[in-house]
Amino acid sequence: MAYRLEIDEGLPQGVHRLMRMLVRRIEKQLASSHDHNATIHRSRRALKRLRALLELVRPAMPEKDWRLDTGRVREIAGMLADVRDAKVMLDTVAHLEAQYGAAALGSGRASLQAALATRLAEQTGSTSALPEPTLVLLAKLRRRSPTYARLAIPPEALCDGLARTYKAGRRAMMLARETGDGEAFHDWRKHVQRHWRHMLLMHAAWPEEMATRAGIARDLARILGEDHDLLVLQAAVAGPLAEAAGPVTAAAVMELSALRQTGLRTLAAPLGLRLYAEPARDLARRVRCYWTAATELAGTAAAGQADLSAEDRVQS
Repeated sequence: MAYRLEIDEGLPQGVHRLMRMLVRRIEKQLASSHDHNATIHRSRRALKRLRALLELVRPAMPEKDWRLDTGRVREIAGMLADVRDAKVMLDTVAHLEAQYGAAALGSGRASLQAALATRLAEQTGSTSALPEPTLVLLAKLRRRSPTYARLAIPPEALCDGLARTYKAGRRAMMLARETGDGEAFHDWRKHVQRHWRHMLLMHAAWPEEMATRAGIARDLARILGEDHDLLVLQAAVAGPLAEAAGPVTAAAVMELSALRQTGLRTLAAPLGLRLYAEPARDLARRVRCYWTAATELAGTAAAGQADLSAEDRVQS
């Protein structure tokens, strides 16, 4: 089923369904022997969806349980991060080359790409088998999922969870724009990604509006994601990959990536203003009203269908 909560199911049952679906998906993906890099990418994406779900239901959970489950998700993601970073850096060099030309990257370009390819091959080879701690943590999450069906999860709790992450994202946007700090933009990106997934989860409240907001957040997250990829590459050529890149290519990477980041942040600014145009409490209030309206509309439609069925029986 889709990554969304449905009007016609209880919220605890919906959260349980999504928890179980995502954990099983991650287990299946990580057990696959095909295209290790793609497997890691899909698994990390599912983990982010799981983390967003936990953030949304946080107000309805005991804090210790929320921290325990969130910590497990974070730990699993951390085990998969190194391979993903090596692949991203290799792709980022290729993107800079496509945008500015191979000559602009200098004479050390091929050496840098070779070093990244070697690192990726070594990391992929060392993690081709699923680490035992990952299996254990996933199994614990799977066994925990039925407890979510027993939670009391009113719509107000979900809207409180939505408001919490939206407010944090609004603050992160302001800090990133004020300071221009790369890590601040990365922090903003994480909040944008969660808001994007929250709009997917709350899609049934008002599909047209939730889809529009999800689309804006998705586009903004991708822009900020590229900004962070460039930041990771900058740190690598200034540190562990400085020798492989050489001084000329290292300087070129720093200059060209900074130029690209300027353009990306110019694109991100208006999208951020549009997405975070209102205070968190106002957004939460609106979405709560949308969910109530959607529930009542679904009930009206069901009653109308029942009336039509009764009428048909009388006429026959």
